[in-house]
Amino acid sequence: MEHYRQGDVLIRRTAALPPGVVPATGSVLARGEATGHAHVVVGDGVVFRDPGSKALYVQVMSSAMVTHPDHNPITLGPGLYEIIRQREYTPESIHAVRD
Repeated sequence: MEHYRQGDVLIRRTAALPPGVVPATGSVLARGEATGHAHVVVGDGVVFRDPGSKALYVQVMSSAMVTHPDHNPITLGPGLYEIIRQREYTPESIHAVRD
Protein backbone atom coordinates (compact mmCIF):
# COMPACT_ATOMS: atom_id res chain seq x y z
CA MET A 1 0.00 0.00 0.00
CA GLU A 2 1.36 3.40 -0.97
CA HIS A 3 2.23 5.66 1.97
CA TYR A 4 4.38 8.65 2.90
CA ARG A 5 5.61 10.10 6.16
CA GLN A 6 6.26 13.75 6.93
CA GLY A 7 7.30 14.28 10.53
CA ASP A 8 4.40 13.20 12.74
CA VAL A 9 1.98 12.74 9.81
CA LEU A 10 1.48 9.48 7.93
CA ILE A 11 -0.24 9.75 4.54
CA ARG A 12 -1.69 6.44 3.34
CA ARG A 13 -3.57 5.73 0.11
CA THR A 14 -7.05 4.39 0.75
CA ALA A 15 -9.85 3.03 -1.44
CA ALA A 16 -12.88 5.10 -0.39
CA LEU A 17 -14.12 7.83 1.91
CA PRO A 18 -16.07 6.49 4.87
CA PRO A 19 -19.74 7.51 5.15
CA GLY A 20 -20.41 10.83 6.86
CA VAL A 21 -17.22 12.70 5.97
CA VAL A 22 -17.55 16.39 5.17
CA PRO A 23 -15.26 18.91 3.46
CA ALA A 24 -12.92 20.50 5.99
CA THR A 25 -12.39 24.21 6.36
CA GLY A 26 -8.93 25.00 5.01
CA SER A 27 -6.05 22.78 4.01
CA VAL A 28 -4.13 22.22 7.28
CA LEU A 29 -3.62 18.54 8.07
CA ALA A 30 -1.84 19.00 11.40
CA ARG A 31 -0.26 21.80 13.37
CA GLY A 32 2.84 21.20 15.48
CA GLU A 33 2.30 21.81 19.18
CA ALA A 34 5.94 22.68 19.76
CA THR A 35 6.59 24.97 16.78
CA GLY A 36 3.15 25.94 15.48
CA HIS A 37 4.30 24.94 11.98
CA ALA A 38 1.62 23.24 9.89
CA HIS A 39 1.44 20.36 7.43
CA VAL A 40 -0.56 21.92 4.58
CA VAL A 41 -2.06 20.59 1.34
CA VAL A 42 -1.20 22.85 -1.61
CA GLY A 43 -2.61 22.37 -5.10
CA ASP A 44 -5.47 20.24 -6.35
CA GLY A 45 -6.35 18.52 -3.06
CA VAL A 46 -9.53 18.72 -0.99
CA VAL A 47 -9.38 17.86 2.71
CA PHE A 48 -12.29 15.95 4.26
CA ARG A 49 -12.90 15.22 7.92
CA ASP A 50 -14.95 12.68 9.77
CA PRO A 51 -16.91 14.61 12.43
CA GLY A 52 -17.27 11.51 14.61
CA SER A 53 -13.66 10.34 14.71
CA LYS A 54 -11.93 13.55 13.55
CA ALA A 55 -10.05 11.46 10.96
CA LEU A 56 -8.77 13.39 7.93
CA TYR A 57 -8.66 12.45 4.26
CA VAL A 58 -7.34 14.18 1.13
CA GLN A 59 -8.85 13.70 -2.33
CA VAL A 60 -6.35 14.66 -5.05
CA MET A 61 -7.73 15.15 -8.55
CA SER A 62 -4.49 15.76 -10.50
CA SER A 63 -1.57 16.70 -8.23
CA ALA A 64 -1.03 18.21 -4.79
CA MET A 65 1.82 18.70 -2.35
CA VAL A 66 1.98 18.43 1.42
CA THR A 67 4.33 21.10 2.73
CA HIS A 68 5.89 21.85 6.13
CA PRO A 69 8.71 24.30 6.91
CA ASP A 70 10.85 21.63 8.62
CA HIS A 71 10.38 18.78 6.10
CA ASN A 72 10.76 18.14 2.39
CA PRO A 73 7.49 18.51 0.45
CA ILE A 74 5.62 15.37 -0.58
CA THR A 75 3.96 15.22 -4.00
CA LEU A 76 0.69 13.29 -4.13
CA GLY A 77 -0.72 11.93 -7.37
CA PRO A 78 -4.41 11.50 -8.11
CA GLY A 79 -6.25 9.45 -5.53
CA LEU A 80 -7.60 9.34 -2.02
CA TYR A 81 -5.37 9.45 1.05
CA GLU A 82 -5.99 8.96 4.76
CA ILE A 83 -4.07 11.26 7.11
CA ILE A 84 -2.89 9.63 10.34
CA ARG A 85 -1.25 11.52 13.21
CA GLN A 86 1.53 9.42 14.66
CA ARG A 87 1.32 8.55 18.34
CA GLU A 88 3.98 7.47 20.75
CA TYR A 89 3.77 5.24 23.77
CA THR A 90 5.32 5.85 27.15
CA PRO A 91 4.48 3.86 30.28
CA GLU A 92 2.49 6.89 31.46
CA SER A 93 0.33 7.41 28.36
CA ILE A 94 -0.20 7.18 24.62
CA HIS A 95 -0.17 10.61 23.00
CA ALA A 96 0.26 12.39 19.67
CA VAL A 97 3.81 12.97 18.51
CA ARG A 98 4.76 16.63 18.89
CA ASP A 99 6.40 17.99 15.77
